[in-house]
Amino acid sequence: PTYFFAVSAGVVIVVGLAMVVAAVARLIQPGVVPHWHTLVVGVWLIASPWLLRYDLDAQYIAVVNQIVLGILLGAEGVWAIASGRHGGGRPVEDAP
Repeated sequence: PTYFFAVSAGVVIVVGLAMVVAAVARLIQPGVVPHWHTLVVGVWLIASPWLLRYDLDAQYIAVVNQIVLGILLGAEGVWAIASGRHGGGRPVEDAP
């Protein structure tokens, strides 16, 4: 059981770090990381408890947490793609 707790914590830590790196990269250079990245991460969070064979009884809270976060990230990714923000957000106007 300890192994499975380490796996679920590891998944959340890696996903969190990936989102931080993507956010910082988007701040430094808009357009460098496409917003479909967020959608993919959300889908991974939803699917990972079954793909990595979590003990669903012992890790119920971790599974629910990952599904809720996956839905939120996936929704944000879909919204960003649908609104035309494919990685660049609003265009930056040229400085005078």
